[in-house]
Amino acid sequence: MKQTLRPIYADSKLGELADLMDYVKQLVNLNYSALLSYRRQYLDEGEKVAKKFDLISRSMVGSKSNSPDCAVDSGNLLKKIRIVSGMKEEQYKLLQLIREKNRDGILFSHKGLAEVKELCMLAEELCIHSIDYLVTGNPLLKKHIDALIQEGSQQARNFSTEHEERLIKGICMPKASNLYLQMMGRIKGHFTHLNLLLADWDI
Repeated sequence: MKQTLRPIYADSKLGELADLMDYVKQLVNLNYSALLSYRRQYLDEGEKVAKKFDLISRSMVGSKSNSPDCAVDSGNLLKKIRIVSGMKEEQYKLLQLIREKNRDGILFSHKGLAEVKELCMLAEELCIHSIDYLVTGNPLLKKHIDALIQEGSQQARNFSTEHEERLIKGICMPKASNLYLQMMGRIKGHFTHLNLLLADWDI
């Protein structure tokens, strides 16, 4: 029997976007779990989640692009879908970096690993809050999300700067350092896309 891909939050005001964000949240969680455990199964499951996301997002883009009704609203929604797709891409690239780290046995310092984990946890928390906002439209929640995005972005910049200083001092190895900075870049990209998703948009 053919499976019908129905949004999890279909009855909410912006259920389709909330549905896509739920897949991003799952991917963030699996990346975090892979960092903690070094288990390949989490990364393999992340690959499956990413494919499901792509399938649903393509279906949504196709249906909105071909709809002559509510052209302005559809155009705005298409823009938001592409932004959420950008968030998924950042997490998918992070997944590949974690796979490389685990496969090659590249070790981070305790501090470096703790910093990546901290920002992954924040990214997941922001996904949860963003889904709630898309479902409820709570303006106070949006203010809280905005503050967390700014906090996370600044923290990522600070971590990157401090890490570069550790590299100069010879505390960190070049291969691990390069991987760490790439991971920070992906996490910062996640925050940037989330900021774009919610910027200047009151539900």
